[in-house]
Amino acid sequence: MEFDPWTLGLQTVNVLVLLWLLQRFLFKPVSRILAQRQALAAERLTQADAARAAAEEKARSLEAERAGMAAEREKLLADARTAAQAERDALLARGAEEAARRAQEAQAAAARELAEAEAALTARGAHLAVDIARRLLRRLPGGALADAFLDDVCQAVAALPEARRRELREDAAEGGVRVALAAMPEPDWMQRCGERLAAALGGPVQVEPVEDPALVAGIELRFRHVVVRNTWAADLDRILGALDDGASPSTAAASVAAAGGA
Repeated sequence: MEFDPWTLGLQTVNVLVLLWLLQRFLFKPVSRILAQRQALAAERLTQADAARAAAEEKARSLEAERAGMAAEREKLLADARTAAQAERDALLARGAEEAARRAQEAQAAAARELAEAEAALTARGAHLAVDIARRLLRRLPGGALADAFLDDVCQAVAALPEARRRELREDAAEGGVRVALAAMPEPDWMQRCGERLAAALGGPVQVEPVEDPALVAGIELRFRHVVVRNTWAADLDRILGALDDGASPSTAAASVAAAGGA
């Protein structure tokens, strides 16, 4: 094989030219493109890393916000439960107070009704007792009782001041004295009545008997302007009035009142 140095030299020059051309028009552009692509890839990786970091930060923020919302929700629920329990306790307390108030009102109403019923029964019993007493007293003989009542009436008249007895004497002189009894007395009793009344008044009087069964027992001296009475009817009326008023009943031996007065 024959070696030609010119051919070798030309081929070497061709290779060198080819290499220069490749370096000039192929390797450098490709290297530049690769560098650009690497830079772009690096930039995109950086952006991706930044986006990932931002996403992670956003995720952490959302998680923190979600945790805060959960805590706020639990707080709201706890506050709502506390408020509901307080309202329930208040409602129960008001209900208990209302129940106690109504129970007290019911007890008071029951006590009032019981007291009213007792008062009504007491009043009815008192009226019945007085009515029975009236019926029984009307059956008593009048002689001895009339003398006893006459004694009290004459004592009451004699105990009056002189000026008042003088008025009664003048009253008796003008119209006499009507002696009211539950039953008509005997004539001799009326005579004794006039004598004793004259002694009590300090002057003569004319007496006139009057029958009045409503007196039950006792005597009323009915002057023209004054009435002196000592009767069981008046006593029973006073007792009944005292029982109706809830006071202690009492009786008076005799009383002096204006004519028509109680």
